[in-house]
Amino acid sequence: MKNFALTIYSMILVVIGSTGCSNGHSQSDAKAAELKAFDEEDVKLFTPYMTGDVEQARQSLKQTIQHLKASTVLDPRSKSGGLSIDYFRLYALESRIGHTADAQDALMLGRYWRIRNMEPPEATNDADIIYVMSMTPEQILKVVDVFDAGDNKNGSRPKYLQYVTNSAAKTPPNTALEPTPTAP
Repeated sequence: MKNFALTIYSMILVVIGSTGCSNGHSQSDAKAAELKAFDEEDVKLFTPYMTGDVEQARQSLKQTIQHLKASTVLDPRSKSGGLSIDYFRLYALESRIGHTADAQDALMLGRYWRIRNMEPPEATNDADIIYVMSMTPEQILKVVDVFDAGDNKNGSRPKYLQYVTNSAAKTPPNTALEPTPTAP
């Protein structure tokens, strides 16, 4: 998978580490304060994705995406990297609950932001763009699962998944197709 998850993760770490470098103390202090406020709000918005049910997770991702889009503190590469993984997360959630159209929209936007995240020469390299566009849904789900395990303190997956699994397990069989028992 061309180390897609590792690439995004390492890119985020580099950007976070480099945001502290500035020319003056007052500028760096102000930038650090802005970044800290952004991060605190981002954690607050993202937490329900990891801890909530399906609807809470969906709303968390949508709010986190809006927060990223509105950010003036992040550089374009950080913003596009965050947006790509959050849209991929939204794709995973929507596909796992059977919302095919919403899943496809999120997948398209995840790919778009992933390509925007690429730096030259990859951003203009047709092979790399084709690779991103041809990633299978299964590959993207694996990337999301790796990121989710890394973002959760105990390495577990988001809580919403147990609601998807439990609701599927509790679905009664389709009795209309089963023969009705008759008395002898």
